[in-house]
Amino acid sequence: MRLIAGDIGVSRSYLSRVFHKHAGRTISDYLWQRRVEHAARLLRRTGWPVTAIAAACGYSSDNYLRRIFRSVYGMTPSEYRQRKPYVRRAR
Repeated sequence: MRLIAGDIGVSRSYLSRVFHKHAGRTISDYLWQRRVEHAARLLRRTGWPVTAIAAACGYSSDNYLRRIFRSVYGMTPSEYRQRKPYVRRAR
């Protein structure tokens, strides 16, 4: 967040307040949600192993991704992949 605030020339606290006011949640919560959504998208669109998806989404381990994923979707990444059909991206 420090880098974002510095790039746009505002303090971290100001950026946090403005973001929370307009988005209704913290920047950390927003980024956390985006990362897990990205993992779900990769599970649907690729055949990558969960370990590779965890690394691509910035998780320190596939076990951590599994724990976070289960808390959001109520199932493991592997279970999610089995239940959701594979969707190939349009080119």
